Amino acid sequence: GLHLGPAVILSFFFFRHLLLLRVDPELRHGAPGGGHLCPLLLTALQFRAGAERGEGVRGGGHQEGGREVRLKCVYCRKKGATVGCAEQRCKKSYHLNCGKKHCSLFQFFDQFKSFCKEHRPVQVVRKVEAGRNSSNSCSTCTICQDRLVRKATLKTLWSPCCSSFFHRDCVQTMAVSAGKEHLRCPNCNDTEQFLKEMREVGVYVPEQDASWEGKGNFEELDRERVLVCHAKLCFCPQTEGRAFHSD
Repeated sequence: GLHLGPAVILSFFFFRHLLLLRVDPELRHGAPGGGHLCPLLLTALQFRAGAERGEGVRGGGHQEGGREVRLKCVYCRKKGATVGCAEQRCKKSYHLNCGKKHCSLFQFFDQFKSFCKEHRPVQVVRKVEAGRNSSNSCSTCTICQDRLVRKATLKTLWSPCCSSFFHRDCVQTMAVSAGKEHLRCPNCNDTEQFLKEMREVGVYVPEQDASWEGKGNFEELDRERVLVCHAKLCFCPQTEGRAFHSD
């Protein structure tokens, strides 16, 4: 049979869709139902697992009686646990929603890896030289202006570019709106470090232009202005009168 590499398979199922996707609130909060991103993420995880076992496109997830169908979820103990922890030593398998409920981390780029709560990447906070409008003593989220604890946790993310802290939900909302091309640190405007770190810690950054760049958002500004004379008495000798304009 035909065998395709993981990158080709993931590109086929994901990157032609990411321009149209929005992160479903149900997915972010782990509610049943999954949302728009669940089927795509699930497909990628299944094919990644199959490809790693050398099964190519024919591997695993969609075959009746396949390994993923037989595996039981470590959380609900039901079959069909198609997601596994990317840590090689970890044998945990779980359903997508069960993983979200139990603080698993899902990465939405490259191999679309998943990590259980015990093996999810932990941010190592380090001091960064002050500069570029950084405010290291700030104890509020720059995005929502609410107070937060300056500690990297499941709900609070640290930015390596200026040592700022933000609420995870705030960063996720901003990322969906800004897209990959316009996402930047709201505190120091860094793009490269901020984007890389946020994707590593499970923030979904769609491959799309910013929402505010959508068609029609700037129609009024793009239209040519109509210049007219607003003088109380207009003495223009031209037939156009007040509407006459000469460069």
